[in-house]
Amino acid sequence: LVALGENDRADALALARKLRAAGIAVDFDPRGRGPGDGLKAAGKKGHALAVLVGSREREQGIALVKNLALRTQDVVPRAELVTFLKGKISS
Repeated sequence: LVALGENDRADALALARKLRAAGIAVDFDPRGRGPGDGLKAAGKKGHALAVLVGSREREQGIALVKNLALRTQDVVPRAELVTFLKGKISS
């Protein structure tokens, strides 16, 4: 889980709690290194997906889900994020 800006950390932490409560493993660095470093760290750790959240995403009620292997991105409504991620993880 990557917070896009310093002001997005609280929102990202709340989302991390929600995803963990739904049984989804989440790696979140609360120091908020930003999107570039956050995506690099996720790739180095071997994560298949990265969820990005920022002020624009919060305002629109969405999250960006990046497939790190395929280098694709999906825009997912927050209300559907748990279901979307579980589908990606199980496939």
